[in-house]
Amino acid sequence: MIYKMDEFKKKVILQAGTVEFMFELFIENLQRKNEKKLKEIFLLEEKVNTKEIEIEEDIIGMIALYQPEGKNLRTALMIMKMNNDLERVGDLVSDMANFYLSDSMGHNFKFLEKLILMCKKSYEMLKESIESFIKEDPIIAKTVCEKDDFVDDLHSELRKDIIKYVQKNPTETEKILNYYNIIFKIERIADLATNIAEEAIYLSKGKDIKHGLFG
Repeated sequence: MIYKMDEFKKKVILQAGTVEFMFELFIENLQRKNEKKLKEIFLLEEKVNTKEIEIEEDIIGMIALYQPEGKNLRTALMIMKMNNDLERVGDLVSDMANFYLSDSMGHNFKFLEKLILMCKKSYEMLKESIESFIKEDPIIAKTVCEKDDFVDDLHSELRKDIIKYVQKNPTETEKILNYYNIIFKIERIADLATNIAEEAIYLSKGKDIKHGLFG
């Protein structure tokens, strides 16, 4: 049973590495747009989707066969939820790359610096949420959850910035909508990183903190 669980952990950690790399590619190309690199994200997304199904089927089969209890059951459920969250992050990054490829504003986007900061903070949250799972460290996980407020604030600021910009430059509304969509998806990635961190706390403490305070 322990061997099986370690095997599942390694698989989901590799999955996390692929998703992190996808996000890295996107952030790098916000500063210097490279279509070839951005299109690499789509190939990686296919890999993530295939692996997500494989991991889920393996875990369901293991639960049915061994009927784990206690910590082993929590670990299996955590891996399955995390696997699903990572696949959703991969989808979001792929969507963002697609929006950016179809963008005609490029580096002329007025709020690019703030957008990059929001991306980097969400990426940081994602990496730390994975680390909290690997180390079963509730302290790291708690830090991730606290950083979500910063990303939410940036999301709110950028939305207001874009609305004001469009009001003054109505002819550029269509061009800037891609960035509006990207900003929304970055905020969703931060939410999913928070989910993973909360699941890591559940794994280490056996305590669900989604609707309560840290103890």
